[in-house]
Amino acid sequence: MRLRCGWYLYVGSAFGPGGLRARIARHLRTAKRRHWHIDTLLDHCLIRQIWYRCAGRELEHRLAQLLLSHDGVIVPLAGFGASDCLCRSHLIWAHSWENVQEARQALAPITSL
Repeated sequence: MRLRCGWYLYVGSAFGPGGLRARIARHLRTAKRRHWHIDTLLDHCLIRQIWYRCAGRELEHRLAQLLLSHDGVIVPLAGFGASDCLCRSHLIWAHSWENVQEARQALAPITSL
């Protein structure tokens, strides 16, 4: 798969053992077994920011849809991270850092690490 230059936003959830802390720690580790789509992407990209919100299980899908409705973003790979739902993708591509910040504003209130 070829990735275009730009900024990638990924929407996921953390309802497994250890919750949010364990999921974020796993994504930040470089040595791990590939399990999710995002694991392969992270072999080639750096994590610049982590945004999170604690809420119910449907939030992941609502956030992906909200981000995809924003100007300046597209679906780079259909179905990425969304193999267990009806979302077009949980991976969103933005051309510029400004597009990322505009998309983040649409998600307010949200917390950053």
